[in-house]
Amino acid sequence: MSKKNPRGICFSILILLVLVSGARTEACAPPIPMPEVWFSAGGAIGETAVLNIHYPGQNLPFVLAYSHSFRSVNPWPPLMPPITVLSTGNLDSLGNATYKLAVPPMKSLIGTPVYFCAAVNSNSWFYSQLCTWLIAPNISRRFVQASPSKPIPYNPGDGHARATLADGTILFCGGMVGGGIPNTRKDAYIYDPVMGTCVQVADMASQRYGHVCTALGDGTALVVGGDWNVSPTAELYDPTRKSWISLGAVPHYLSYPTATLVRDPWTRRESVLVAGGMDNSSSNYSAKAMLYDVQNRKFTSLPGMVKPRIHAAAMAFPFGAVLITGGMDTQTHVLADAEVFLLSTRKFHAWGTMTHPRYGHAMVPVGMTHALILGGGDRNGQFKDMELFDGLNLTSLKWSMRLIRARIFFNPVMQPDGSIVIAGGGISNTGYPGRVPELLAGGVSTILRPIAEQETLVTLQGLNGGGALALGRQSIHHFK
Repeated sequence: MSKKNPRGICFSILILLVLVSGARTEACAPPIPMPEVWFSAGGAIGETAVLNIHYPGQNLPFVLAYSHSFRSVNPWPPLMPPITVLSTGNLDSLGNATYKLAVPPMKSLIGTPVYFCAAVNSNSWFYSQLCTWLIAPNISRRFVQASPSKPIPYNPGDGHARATLADGTILFCGGMVGGGIPNTRKDAYIYDPVMGTCVQVADMASQRYGHVCTALGDGTALVVGGDWNVSPTAELYDPTRKSWISLGAVPHYLSYPTATLVRDPWTRRESVLVAGGMDNSSSNYSAKAMLYDVQNRKFTSLPGMVKPRIHAAAMAFPFGAVLITGGMDTQTHVLADAEVFLLSTRKFHAWGTMTHPRYGHAMVPVGMTHALILGGGDRNGQFKDMELFDGLNLTSLKWSMRLIRARIFFNPVMQPDGSIVIAGGGISNTGYPGRVPELLAGGVSTILRPIAEQETLVTLQGLNGGGALALGRQSIHHFK
């Protein structure tokens, strides 16, 4: 490359960052109207970025383009000025192409948004959705791909439940295959994040979708809700036997409830509060709640919540209380108010309000009495902002720190040093934040390298002792 215009060349190189090139594809594969473009490595300043295109076809030509502005256009493509064609060629026999580019070591590029789009010619041109990325700083903490293939037969958004067990393995169970209720599952698997192995264990007694799974202090895991049988039930996974213990019928028939482990501050006995979600008996959003006594392995019905809620956030306080914020009510109004369940009274109480309505948001504890509320959305879109909820004074204040990407339906993971790692979030929108991780630490949020995941959906699962897994449709990544 010429050295006469280094900044222009650097910017062009940076743009190339997510391109893809060359190859061919197998004959007779059915056309897929949306090719994929994604990063498989790199993405920070001063290192090589590797971009991929995938589209099953027959020796098909492709074009990779970049734009430093974005407009949401329907139908595709969003190829309107100013755009730059970065690469052209043919896909290989597997329908793949790869493009490598050195990202300039320029700090000024950190946070620069890049938008890539690929077009593949299969009789007529098919365009990918945008691959969105913000250039990251070159820091050591990152998500690293665990293996070339993903052994876990579960995908983000398929309605499964999972929990990290006391021995560090992760239990996956239930969910849905295909696109309908008749395809609900009852199979279960254990994934070992150290060995990278996945082993099928005994099936649950019931097919479940939209259920919850909660790891308990005795090493077992409680599964309840989302039961497609006539009678709602619960069951307990025993990791020593790799089998399930039936807990019989439960008081309420709920899907997508919150499930929160809460401890009595004096006796340290554990309970699980299961509340809200969808009432399967009436198909309405629910205010019903029940409490599971871990020691006696019994459920009891509770007085109802202050309001019906679905897609709310819940978090336990050390003083035997569970804070529940936001969500949607039966009229699908997005809620700003909060309520608290007190283990001592076994009742729900109105408990102040957030700064504005949210659903699909997340909460993490801050000290003994505060909760940091992140992201979520309302009827107008998704949020980057945060707020600090004071659990004793029932007040909430805007927080100066903001997320880098607006997110909804995501799982932040606390680290032992107090930092918070975030990835995933979002539905099919122009942000595609799922593959764009960030780290909250020291009052700021730092962009991390993109997660090398072919699909746009990613979800996080925390690991015992720190770290996290990023689970995508195609791959698993470890946060190092």
